[in-house]
Amino acid sequence: MHGILLLIGTNDHVFSQFSKHFGPISHFEIRFLPLTPELDAKIHFLAPDIIIIDTGDAQTPNAYQSVLHSFTVPVILLSDCFNLEARIAALESGADDVVIKPYDAHELAARIHAVLRRTERAKSNAYPEETLRFENLEINETKRELKLCNQAVKIPPKEFRLLYLLASKPNVALSRNELIQKVWNYDYLGDSRTVDVHIKRLRKRLQGVSKRWEIVSVWGFGYKFEVKE
Repeated sequence: MHGILLLIGTNDHVFSQFSKHFGPISHFEIRFLPLTPELDAKIHFLAPDIIIIDTGDAQTPNAYQSVLHSFTVPVILLSDCFNLEARIAALESGADDVVIKPYDAHELAARIHAVLRRTERAKSNAYPEETLRFENLEINETKRELKLCNQAVKIPPKEFRLLYLLASKPNVALSRNELIQKVWNYDYLGDSRTVDVHIKRLRKRLQGVSKRWEIVSVWGFGYKFEVKE
């Protein structure tokens, strides 16, 4: 067994269809949870290695947004109707991959293993310093904790990775391509503007926290976490 694969869907039919097509070739223990308000607590209890969410015919990320923002476990979305714009929006929201139904079971298995490899590679490439400290800012990479002015703040996993990566190399400019490779861990299906979107959100969250540091743009290249003397 490769661990626990958690399938989240709108009804039991989703689970039966998934098990029928994917179960015979899977080396995972497959568990199923319906999309309910108590979902987060149940996910914590199961501690899955990867999550697959069958979005059905939903075209907006609202139904699964809390899962993307609350857990660092890799997430793959299965969809009946996502167009290119919806797929890019889902990836920007924190999904690690999007697969359109009907899908080939062997391709899905390959995508799952690719996502898990990227996750493991990202962990092995993590910077050794556990906690980064600046004025009114603490980032603990191991515990996935962010504190602003000594108050714990929850932010989406991709924003956390982006902030940690920038802050771990103060005053060093990082290109958009490097940020994509190290935060999204693969050649992103969209374009580099997704980095700009996440930086904009981070700046809004960090506004007014300190005048000693800030995320600055490096024109035509990328961004850096600038620390003032």
